[in-house]
Amino acid sequence: MRVQATPVDLIFSVILLVAQVLAVEGKKCPSACTRDITGCRSGGGKIIGYCVNGLACCDLTYKELATCGETKAGIQAINFISPDYPKLHSADLICSFGFVLMEDTIAVKIEFVNITMDGLGFAGNGAGCDSDMFILKGFKTWTPPPLCGNLTGYATIVERTIGSYRMNQLKIIALMSSLNYSWKIKLTQIREPKRVKRPNSDPINMQTNP
Repeated sequence: MRVQATPVDLIFSVILLVAQVLAVEGKKCPSACTRDITGCRSGGGKIIGYCVNGLACCDLTYKELATCGETKAGIQAINFISPDYPKLHSADLICSFGFVLMEDTIAVKIEFVNITMDGLGFAGNGAGCDSDMFILKGFKTWTPPPLCGNLTGYATIVERTIGSYRMNQLKIIALMSSLNYSWKIKLTQIREPKRVKRPNSDPINMQTNP
């Protein structure tokens, strides 16, 4: 006689399967079990379940991604990738991405994680940039030189305020025209450290006994 499983049985089986994957004291959690869900997400991670100790499993191998034509806001870190990344692209392309800065951001760290583009070597001052290049924009009256060449492993920090102008959005424009190119660029907002307020002293506790 065959007994048909009820919906309750199926739900219990799914819960049991998830528990077997995550409830092993964090050993099956790809990164870490944490109480700080907000910190996990702002760092580019994703909550994928809960560990046996009840803490959230933060998968930091999952990163927020963005590509051409997108604007991202409200997150601390983002990966800007080329179309079809990691596959190589070959069509002429003008691609822009916008990263809206948080109120307490003081600078943005830009890391060129994996870059394939035309160019003989690193050109950080714009010299020699021909068919493929990246342009950083965001300031009203200032634009740094284009970046091109072998940029993999290169990193730079862009300060938010120059003179009296305060940038609200950092833009990266990719101008591509070679036969093979792809990119992955990580942007991380550097935020102003929060000041810790010391509690007011209790004058009663400070009094000495007569």
